[in-house]
Amino acid sequence: MACCAAAPPVDPVLKQQKATNDQIDAELSKTRKVYCLIMLGTGESGKSTLFKQLKIVNDLKFTEEENTLLKETIRKNLVMAYHFVLKDLKDFPAGEAAKTIYDYVITSSERLRQGLEGLPVDTPQIAAVRELCNTSAFKEAFEARPDLWRYDGASYFLRNAERIVKDDFIPSKEDVLRARKKTTAVSEVSFSSQGILFNVCDIGGQRSERRKWYTLFMRDVTAILFVTAISEYDESLGEDSMTNRMHESLNVFKALLQQTKDTPIMLFLNKRDLFDEKIKRGVDLKVCFPNFNGDDPRTYVKNQFLALSESAKRAIFPHFTCALDTDNIRTVMQNVQAICIGSMVKASGL
Repeated sequence: MACCAAAPPVDPVLKQQKATNDQIDAELSKTRKVYCLIMLGTGESGKSTLFKQLKIVNDLKFTEEENTLLKETIRKNLVMAYHFVLKDLKDFPAGEAAKTIYDYVITSSERLRQGLEGLPVDTPQIAAVRELCNTSAFKEAFEARPDLWRYDGASYFLRNAERIVKDDFIPSKEDVLRARKKTTAVSEVSFSSQGILFNVCDIGGQRSERRKWYTLFMRDVTAILFVTAISEYDESLGEDSMTNRMHESLNVFKALLQQTKDTPIMLFLNKRDLFDEKIKRGVDLKVCFPNFNGDDPRTYVKNQFLALSESAKRAIFPHFTCALDTDNIRTVMQNVQAICIGSMVKASGL
């Protein structure tokens, strides 16, 4: 006579764990179905580059309209780079090369103003730019006066001028990330992770744009992504040459902490690569922080931001980032998403 084997006893710990997991899954599915993240920070901190990275790391395609605008922006950035050569290094003895570049800038600017496709493809003019940028005198001027080169992508676009001016130019991923255009409207991107929809809003960081921030605070905000360019500790604001960029960022961050008492903040300490280069080059952190004691520079800057919180319990999660590094941003955003989900589960009392 056959005998049916008895079912093994159920481990009560595993049973309870499964019940808890099921409860968490149910809570996630019925409560907050969309996580709203707001990206804030001062102007030229790298927010827009991070925003574009979100599309790249989540395999979201740029629309045809976006690609057209990016192409135009990249070419305008190239012309802007030429302006840097002529204006910021006007005391550089460039001679005939400067006149050649100047003529090209005037012609290119007029074409862009008229909305014409492409830039003039003039090999001698492009060659003059390349020749000028490769001279030892130019490189010495570049190293000695980095404050003039606030536009991080200038040298990149100058090096790629011949490719960018061609009629059949198609922007590469790096071109897209390097492209810079002032943010004057709220941009949004949505993506899914672990079955949850994340909606990220980016808004301009210049002083004239910050009044728009408060309209976003009226939303059900899950977390704030605050971006600061730690490499700008020796630079002044474009809109106020008397104010240090790092000091401005610290002041804005402090105000943000006071206005958003409970919202978790992801602190993106951006442009870590440029920061490390400046430190290695000997640009003393004391120009911004006179009390700098020689500790690890990155940690010191991070602690200046964390010290602004009036509560030790305030949820601030710092991340050192390089907005141009896709792998770095992918890893950081995975951490951000995990923190957001964990915060919601904690708030649910599970």
